[in-house]
Amino acid sequence: MSNVKTTKCPGCQQSYRIPVSKEGKTASCKKCGQKFKIQFDSTAATPKKQDDQPRPTAKKETPISAPKEQKAPASPEPETTETKSESPSQDTVPGESSEKEAYDSITDASTSDVTSPSEQAPETPETPETPDNPEAPPEKPKEKKTMLEYDSSYRPLDPDTLMESLDIVVSEDKLQAHLVVKKPLDRDTTYKDIHYFLVEKKVLFGVVDEGKIKNFLKKKLLHNRPWLIAEGKSPVEPTDGEVSYLFDIDPLKKPVQEENDSKERIDFKDRGEMPYVTIGDLVAERKPGLPGVQGMDVYGAQIKTRKAKQATLRTGEGVELSYDKRLANAKINGMPVLQVERNQEKVIVVPEYYIKSDVNMKTGNVKFKGPVVVKGTVESGFSVTCATLSANEIMKATIDVEGDVLVAGGIIGATVRSKGKVEAKFIKGATIESFSNVTSPGGIIDSKVYTSGECIVEKGKILNSQVCAYQGVSTRDIGSHTSPESTLTIGVDPSLLKQVSQLEVDLAQKKKDLETFKEENKVPEDVAEQLEQLIAKIDPLKDSVEKTEAIRPSLAQKLEAVKKKANKKELQKTIKTIKEIETKYQAAKENLARLIQEREKLEKELGELPQMEAEITELEKKLEEVKNLISDDRQTAPIKVHGTAYRSTIIKGVHAELELRDDEKKAIFQEIYKVDEEDKVESVIASEPLKEKGK
Repeated sequence: MSNVKTTKCPGCQQSYRIPVSKEGKTASCKKCGQKFKIQFDSTAATPKKQDDQPRPTAKKETPISAPKEQKAPASPEPETTETKSESPSQDTVPGESSEKEAYDSITDASTSDVTSPSEQAPETPETPETPDNPEAPPEKPKEKKTMLEYDSSYRPLDPDTLMESLDIVVSEDKLQAHLVVKKPLDRDTTYKDIHYFLVEKKVLFGVVDEGKIKNFLKKKLLHNRPWLIAEGKSPVEPTDGEVSYLFDIDPLKKPVQEENDSKERIDFKDRGEMPYVTIGDLVAERKPGLPGVQGMDVYGAQIKTRKAKQATLRTGEGVELSYDKRLANAKINGMPVLQVERNQEKVIVVPEYYIKSDVNMKTGNVKFKGPVVVKGTVESGFSVTCATLSANEIMKATIDVEGDVLVAGGIIGATVRSKGKVEAKFIKGATIESFSNVTSPGGIIDSKVYTSGECIVEKGKILNSQVCAYQGVSTRDIGSHTSPESTLTIGVDPSLLKQVSQLEVDLAQKKKDLETFKEENKVPEDVAEQLEQLIAKIDPLKDSVEKTEAIRPSLAQKLEAVKKKANKKELQKTIKTIKEIETKYQAAKENLARLIQEREKLEKELGELPQMEAEITELEKKLEEVKNLISDDRQTAPIKVHGTAYRSTIIKGVHAELELRDDEKKAIFQEIYKVDEEDKVESVIASEPLKEKGK
């Protein structure tokens, strides 16, 4: 051990145990790659700055070297530590036989030759990357490509033979260089010889590390084919700027294939929903272009990239552009649209979805959260769902609208549901449901009209139709001498009638399901009654047991208090009372447990029966409530006939009904309430002459 001493790398303070004979020689640190002179005194060797190091004169007259700033990188590359450690030293002391001996002494030092861990730079132990170890260190970064670092003073023993034995093949894009062995290489060929050859061929960038070159020289089989020795850095193309539209710019999509259909039918009318935005919604965004990254070929020449193209975000009506012209927000509620003018795109927001012609196969069914304007006709077989609808004409289509429906022409054969008003020139063969007024100056023929407002047909006729208008009817004629009778209902809200109708349907279905369940499960008729009686017994018994449990602690305290009095008679009486209570308590507990067991058995037999009966009871309750709302509403809505109400016309109120036996002209029909001699309220449909305004 006396022949071995400790020295430290002046750069990273890594400790090494080195033979004394190596003192004064130059070595490379295995940890950080820094070259230093081996000294064993108390003062560690101070490395010379690269700029101050003597540079041996190159034997070659015009050597090709890497750029100065790349010859001495600030920190060693992660995967090239060994390479740099073995690279020739530029500050070798003259007269030294070999610096490799010192290097081997350091790099081959075993763990036992190194000082205690406290004197070493901390090292992270290797951790295997496994699914159970999510904190495993990341993979080593890929080798950073740099300019070739080489010893410009080095010269092969036989450079001519070396140059004749090797060749270099560079790809057309100059990003790859392959080494070709034309003649067998001398056994003593080193990586420095290969570096010399590359410099001569001016291949200076992206050269593989020294370890790979050594491996290549060792494995002769690799000499039989071109071997990749250098690889340039491909340029990264720039990302052009673009405008991203945050809505469907082509809402009239291809027809949608119907789901869960074995025949895989395609609904050619379904084109999806039209885009809709509200005030403040982001409708478009400009993404700036990103510059590319220049590359470098194997000769060290830069590969330039083009400049990134920048996009322009253009806006129009209904859209607000941000100060940096990057964001476009809606200023109004409506439909975002991408307009193209002179090959330039512009985003706008229009308050309504405007259809220039008809709703047909070209447009498909219309779904839009805002207003829809149809310049032409909503053709038969199509549907429109929107906020409000304006159209020239509606044929046998389905219309669902949150607001008003305004039709310049007629509604023919359509089903229209509106939470607003409905206006049309005439209505024929249609079904109209409205929460507001229904106006049809040209008449209502062969139709059903249900409105929570008023039905207004002042200049037309109501023929062979059913009209239910909560706030009354105003028309010229009802019926004719040849048409079937019409039925007009007033004072009843049709929305409540619809609820009654739906509840009756649901109730009938539930009762049918109950009967089917009883038949299939063979539930005895008296099981439900038995269960009800059982529950009636359980509830009071349960209360009694709970009360007894609550007083038991106090009984024990009372017994202790009586014992202290030493009154034998009182003590006996207290004990007797407590025993009686305890006996009754235990019997009640046993009885309660038995009854609960019986209840569970009956409930198991009944299965879903109690739940089904409860649902039926709930529906019956709701139905009764809605009927009471209708019955209690004493709305006195009139039917005003400006022309003639023909014979056989039926007029209904909440509690009364009238069928006209004769024609009546210019009359008002209304449900009124009379009190008879016995003070009973009687409801009748009465009529009186209609007084025209101004007469």
